[in-house]
Amino acid sequence: RFEGLGISEQDRDSSVKERLERHEVALALVREKPIFGGGWGSAGLVHNEFLQMAADTGVVTLVLFLLFYASVLWRLYRRYWIAVRQGNKNESHCMNVFFSALTGYTLVWFTGTHTNVQEAYIAFWLVLALGAKAANLVIGEGAGTRANPKARPASQAA
Repeated sequence: RFEGLGISEQDRDSSVKERLERHEVALALVREKPIFGGGWGSAGLVHNEFLQMAADTGVVTLVLFLLFYASVLWRLYRRYWIAVRQGNKNESHCMNVFFSALTGYTLVWFTGTHTNVQEAYIAFWLVLALGAKAANLVIGEGAGTRANPKARPASQAA
């Protein structure tokens, strides 16, 4: 199956073995230094972003990152459905694009495909920042207006 790609059975087995060894090193580092990790790059290139983060910066950082990431995804998902119910196609498309992009990054991370290249990290953090900002905007309002479902529009304020 891999021979058509120019990858021999031996090369494939070697690559799998190397990745498993890297995972073992990273897991050992997490066990040894669970709170703050071993420092940036201490685990080498692990090919699993979540394990990489836990080994390098600790479980605390990983948990905080995952909580932030999940909250951005949840708010984008929620804002998407609010926009759909209000019939606001532009807003719903915007939320859908950010949600899809961030979900795509997550799937790439779970497959073990590494994104340890500067361009991928720049794109990820840019999409995450813009997605977080978009999820925090009030539907139909301009930038700088925070999302508050209970807030009344300025035209109805006393």
